[in-house]
Amino acid sequence: MSGLGDQVKGAVKETLGKFTGNENRQQEGHEQRAQGVGEQQLNQQQDNSSTGNKASSGMREAGGAVKENVGQAVGNQDMQDAGRQARAQGKGEQQL
Repeated sequence: MSGLGDQVKGAVKETLGKFTGNENRQQEGHEQRAQGVGEQQLNQQQDNSSTGNKASSGMREAGGAVKENVGQAVGNQDMQDAGRQARAQGKGEQQL
């Protein structure tokens, strides 16, 4: 879950940096989000069992909900939309 957590934390830092004009915070957030994406992709490649896929789907759904709520809190429509999409994708994968 650290990959997903880093993605969400990084997205929040990046957005706050953008809104406050703090380029260092924005860059730090971008790097943390990218690292989270890499970790999550690596974890997904290593986990081929159906139990792992269901857990991953649940994490994607939960992470999407967090991202959607953070986007709403900071007024970032793109983040809200991305969160909504991730949540729907995770929910759909769980039904398979």
